[in-house]
Amino acid sequence: KSWVTSRGNITFSLLLSMQKPPSELLGLSLVTGVIVAESLLEMANLTVQLKWPNDVLVDNRKLCGLLTELVSSPGGDTQIIVGVGINYTQPSAIESSDYEAISLPMLRQSAPARADIIADVTGRLLLSYALFAESGWSVFADRWNQFDYLKGRQVRVIQAGSEERAIAVGVDTNGALMVERDGQTTAVYSGDVSVRLS
Repeated sequence: KSWVTSRGNITFSLLLSMQKPPSELLGLSLVTGVIVAESLLEMANLTVQLKWPNDVLVDNRKLCGLLTELVSSPGGDTQIIVGVGINYTQPSAIESSDYEAISLPMLRQSAPARADIIADVTGRLLLSYALFAESGWSVFADRWNQFDYLKGRQVRVIQAGSEERAIAVGVDTNGALMVERDGQTTAVYSGDVSVRLS
């Protein structure tokens, strides 16, 4: 994965460890999205939506990008690197993105200070990751549903050079995207496919 940003934007990473295998942490990237969305809603009064698995949109334009990397260790712990990028300067075009970029000051004349946003998001993330480690994805599912951009929309599922059209119907108990094709509902995992609006 590559990041496109410029000086003045909000970009930071968190490194933490959980005593769980990566297979039990698939919903963690969605938790990150929920937290960033809730922070922006409360701090900047923005109507935010989350495009599974890692884009934060406002008015169909990309405001934030998120990236979660899981690395298992011999002792059974998983090292987690969470990257958060929020556009805070005049955005340029984002290559390979389906969405026009937008920045926080373009949406709000009195946008919160960068340091305040970082402090708020980081505090929320640490509390939420602890809750996730204890209770899993289920306690975040309803919070995700409030922001779900794809649910009910027709999407293209692109995998290994093939492309199928389906209807997004939400996420499952592991945070995988559920899509419906020909009356069959299947799970889509972010590491395997690209999902775009049809």
